[in-house]
This record gives sequence, C-alpha cells and structure tokens, in this order.
Amino acid sequence: MKKLCFLLCIFSLIIKSYSQNKDYNKLLCEINNLQNDHKYLEAKCKLESVIDSFPDQWFELSKELIFINEKLEYYESNLDIFKIAHQKGYFYFIHPKMSKYKPYLSFEEFDSLSKADLNLLFEANKISKIKFEVILPQNYDSLKVYPLIFLLHGGGKNIYNVKLHWQAKILNKSYIKVYLQSYRHFDSNTYGWGTSDKKLDNELRSVYKLLIEKYSIDTNKIFIGGISAGATYAIDISIRAIIPVKGYIAYCPFIPSILKNKQFDQIKHTNCKGYIVAGEHDQFISNQIEMNQIFDSLGINYKYTILKNMGHAYPDNEEYYIKKGLRYLNL
Repeated sequence: MKKLCFLLCIFSLIIKSYSQNKDYNKLLCEINNLQNDHKYLEAKCKLESVIDSFPDQWFELSKELIFINEKLEYYESNLDIFKIAHQKGYFYFIHPKMSKYKPYLSFEEFDSLSKADLNLLFEANKISKIKFEVILPQNYDSLKVYPLIFLLHGGGKNIYNVKLHWQAKILNKSYIKVYLQSYRHFDSNTYGWGTSDKKLDNELRSVYKLLIEKYSIDTNKIFIGGISAGATYAIDISIRAIIPVKGYIAYCPFIPSILKNKQFDQIKHTNCKGYIVAGEHDQFISNQIEMNQIFDSLGINYKYTILKNMGHAYPDNEEYYIKKGLRYLNL
C-alpha cells in the first residue's frame, strides 16, 4: 500500500509539472503576441497578475517584465523587481557602466541595487562549475572508438540553448557530442565564456579526463564548436592546447585575449586547424580579420567563410557548414 501511495504521489507530481509547463508556454505565447502587436501595457498587466503563480519560472518571467517596462520607460518599476529578485537570491548582472542601465543612473537607490546584484553574481561564480551533457552517437558500441566534439553556447545563453543546435546527421550518427555550459554566470540562469581563464581551463581538463576514462574516444579526433563568446573560447583553448584539439568550428567569434595581447610565444607549437564562419553583418568582422592576419603570420591553418545576408548568428543551413567544416578539419 505504501509503495502504491508513493507511486501515486510521483504520478501526481508529474501531471502537475506537465500542466504547469503547458500553462507557462501558453503564457509566453500570449505575452509574445501582445509584444509583437506593441501592446506593452496590456502585456505588463497580464504578467504582473500571474508572475507569482509560476515560482519555478519567476526569474525568466521577471526578465520579460523588465524588458516590457523598459519599452514603456517605466524604469522605476524595475527597481522594485530588482529588490524582490535579490531577496529571492536572483541576479541580473546590473553593471552601471553597461549602456542598457544608463536610464537608471538618475535613481538614488540604483547604486546600492547594482552593488547588491554584482555581489550575488560574484558569490555565485565562486561555487559555480562547468556543466556538461554527453550525447552518445546512434548505436554506440563501446568496442569501437569515436571522435568527440565539445559544443559551447554563446554569451548570455546556457546549455539548453546550445542543445537546439549542432544536430547534423553526421554528428548524431558518428560523434560523441558533449554540450558544455560555462561556470561564469551572466545572470542567474545564463552564462558567458572568458579567454585565458584558469578556472575554465582546469575544469575543462577535468571533464576531458573523465570522458576519456568513461567512453571509447579517439583522442586523435577531438573537436570543439561554438558561437560568439563560445566560439572565441573554442579558438582560445584550441590554440593554447588546453586539451588536444584537432580542430574547431567557430561561428561569429571575436579575438581571444592571447592574440589581442600578442602573447604568441604561448601558441607557437599549436597544430590545430580552424573553420570560421561569420555573417557579412557580424559586428566582429574586423576582429576576425585581425585574428586571421595573426594566424597567417604564425602559419596557423584555418578557413574563413563570410555569408551574405547574415549577421551575428548561426547559419541557416547549419548541417551544410558542419559537414563542410568537419571535412576541412579532418583533411
């Protein structure tokens, strides 16, 4: 009887969770539709009336409400949201030097709110660690060895965002995929990457060692891919040989600090290859050109592709560029 009651409780929780997620998704669609119609005041009223009904999604909804208030120029209303969030242990990376917070500088209490927010972020980063998720190839056989590819999210994103990408058939069929999430909080639920970051480097080495011990991996075929800040860190760890990377696929990167600061002695023995893709409207084009000139001067192999009608984003046909990139890296 006790076992039956336990199972019924579990089932009830699953049903409740499913129902809440369904209601949450419905709410998001409704709010997005109102915003698309520029009905920001209506969206604000709707969100304020229901936000406390979604405790698990409160933080994400608060960010939506903050955005709407900014559209309405109701900046003072957001100060109250910041206070409530801080009481709940949430933070937003409220930095007074960021242009988005310029309208808040006139409020006397903003300085203390910013300091409280940044302190929460600092404390969170002290205990935060890299998170990873392994996706084994179809029909994985432990008696065979497989190439491995690490996949990194962009700045201000997380592991759930990057898992929506890198779904090329060749990866799903033939590669061990490892999705990574940085330890470096952007806000409570999103993260960013740095370059020449010792903690990131050490944690990545630990993850790599664990994977090598647990799975059948061809250590001569280690790859890494990412977008934006994730692409930049992918290049950074590859050229610094933090782990033995054969090659990287980088979408819309900017230049790693080791190259920007001309610390070339640290990368003179690199033998990895790079496949770099960016949109013609990417704001980091000049960074990429500067980086490519450095690669040319150091004899580092790479291929650079600029796509028309694209900005700072994943390419529309990801599968095509993944296949093309892997073909180049495996030559």
